[in-house]
Amino acid sequence: MNKGNRYSQIQNGIVNSIINDKTFINTKFGIITFSDTALVGDRNYIDNPKDVSMKGNISASNLLQPLFSLTDLNSKDGFRQLFQTNKIITSESNHRNINEALLLANDIYKCFGEENKNRAIIILTSGEMKYSVEAIKFIKEQQIKVITLDISDDKDNNIEKLHGQLGGNLNDYIIGTIDGGNYNSVNYDMSKVEKNRFARVVLMLTI
Repeated sequence: MNKGNRYSQIQNGIVNSIINDKTFINTKFGIITFSDTALVGDRNYIDNPKDVSMKGNISASNLLQPLFSLTDLNSKDGFRQLFQTNKIITSESNHRNINEALLLANDIYKCFGEENKNRAIIILTSGEMKYSVEAIKFIKEQQIKVITLDISDDKDNNIEKLHGQLGGNLNDYIIGTIDGGNYNSVNYDMSKVEKNRFARVVLMLTI
């Protein structure tokens, strides 16, 4: 299945199972996409949560508000726009350099996380990952929960290994539903992710 079609299915699953699900009303979400490099969803102006874009080559300390509240309707709409108004563009690259995305997620939680709030990273990806021991160490030291949805057509990759190295539990490694080469069950797969409840979540998505 080509990358564009796969992403189209994923974005619908995220909107249906997360943004429109009232059980996540008290959760703040962020989004980081990665291929050759990492991009992060953020406001363009601090006082306008509906004016958003994907930003690259930026440190977490220079972001405005990368964690979107689903309680605030304007913030929720800003997060929705990232998925439904062509803010996220699929990459022509087949690279899976998750290293920058992991380091950025860690820094976002340091800059924008709140004490005593449980945190998670949800990784939705396919293919062979490139990462460093340093990035893994930072995530494990912060005790960030890791949930992985592997949507690869070919399971001969290192995604499950990465999940384990990040400290992820076996039950939180989810193999995507592939039906005849078509990824038609995103809502079902996202519903399995949805069973986990966290106050702060960063979605990390291969594009």
